[in-house]
Amino acid sequence: MSTTNFALLALHRSLVSIDCITENEHPCSVFLAEHLRALGWTVETQLVSPAEGSRPARENVFAYPGKNRNVRAVLNSHIDVVPPYIPYREDDENVYGRGSADAKGSVAAQIVAADELWRDGRLGEGDLGVLYVVGEEVDHVGMVEANNLGITPEFLIVGEPTELILAKGHKGIIKFRVEVTGKAGEFWRSFQLNLAYTLTSPHPSPLRLPGARHFRDRCPNRGPLHAETPSKYGSQLHLSIPGISPTHFTHLQALPVDARLGETTMNIGLLSGGVAANVIPALASADIMCRVTTTVDDLWRLILEAVGDRPGVRLVRQITFEPVRCEVVEGFETDVMKYNTDIGAWKSPVKSYLYGPGSILCAHAPHEFISKKELLQSVDGYKRLITTLLQK
Repeated sequence: MSTTNFALLALHRSLVSIDCITENEHPCSVFLAEHLRALGWTVETQLVSPAEGSRPARENVFAYPGKNRNVRAVLNSHIDVVPPYIPYREDDENVYGRGSADAKGSVAAQIVAADELWRDGRLGEGDLGVLYVVGEEVDHVGMVEANNLGITPEFLIVGEPTELILAKGHKGIIKFRVEVTGKAGEFWRSFQLNLAYTLTSPHPSPLRLPGARHFRDRCPNRGPLHAETPSKYGSQLHLSIPGISPTHFTHLQALPVDARLGETTMNIGLLSGGVAANVIPALASADIMCRVTTTVDDLWRLILEAVGDRPGVRLVRQITFEPVRCEVVEGFETDVMKYNTDIGAWKSPVKSYLYGPGSILCAHAPHEFISKKELLQSVDGYKRLITTLLQK
C-alpha cells in the first residue's frame, strides 16, 4: 500500500469512527485539531456555541501550514453528520458508515492532498488553509460564524459528495408549509365536503418529481419518498385543499428553469393531520421542499399565485437559500448538484468550487458508503484543482 493510500484510509477511518451527529461535533473538532497540529500546521479553533448542560461546545477548525493565516485558497467541508450514527466497517472495495461519503471522505482527501503538496514544496506559506465547520446538515451555523475569522481568500474549495464531478453550481431551497382548515366529516361524503387534503396513488400529480441520476444503481434500497426520486420508485401525491383542486397547481408543472442550473423541482415531504382513518380531517398541513434554480422570489411568487387568497389556506415560508453558481476549470467533468451546501453562507467575495468523492444519493442512507478507489482519486483531483487555481 502506498504512503498516500495508508494515510488517507487511516485518517478516513478515524473520522468515520467518531460519532458527531449535528450538535455533537466536539469530538471530531478535537481530533482534527490534534491531527493537524501533529502535521506541523498552525491550528485555530473558533467557538460557534459554548457548552450548555450535557451538550458540548461546538467549534470550527481552521488550520494552515506556516504562520500566514490570510491564505489565498481555503479547502472546506463540514464535520457534522445526520442521525443515526452508523459504525465504520469496510470490505476490499468500499468503506461504510455514517459520514463516509458526506462528508468525511472530502475532509480526509483534502487534508492528505494539501499536506502532500506542502511537503513536496508545491505550496508556499499563505497559499492554502483548511476550514472544517459544524452544523451544515441543519442550519449552516458553522459557516455563518466562519465569516468572522477575518480571512479573505480568493478561492473557496468546498468538499461534498459530487462523484468526482466539479459542480457548475447547486440548487437553492425554499422550504414552506401549507396549513389548511376545512370541514370534518365521514370519508364517504368527501365529494360534498371541503377536504383538508387527499392522497391519491398512483395517479400522476401536478407536483411530480423528476428522476435522480443513477438512482437505481447507486441506491437500490432507498425509501419510496425522497427528494427528486423518480415516479417509478414511489407513489405520486395529490394535494387538495379547500376550494382548490389539484388543477390549480397545473401551471407549477412548468416550474422555473435556469440555463445553467436546470429545472426547479418540488417535493411534498411530510403530510400530517386528522384524528381517525374514517374522518375527513378538519386541519392538515404539508411540508414542502423546493430545489430552486432561478431565484427564491421568482418561485415564491408562483406559489402564491397558485394558492391565491382562498380562505382556510395559510402558507408559512420557513427556510430559503438562493442557488449557487460555482466556477469550473478545464480537465474536470462538470454538472449541476441537486442539493444545498455551505457555500451560500460564506459572505465575502470569493470564487467557489464544489468537488468531492462519494455520491449524495447514498449520503444519508442506512447503507452510506464510499469506494476506496474514488476516495484515492479525489486526492489527485484536489491536488489538480489547488495547483491550477494557485497558478492563476
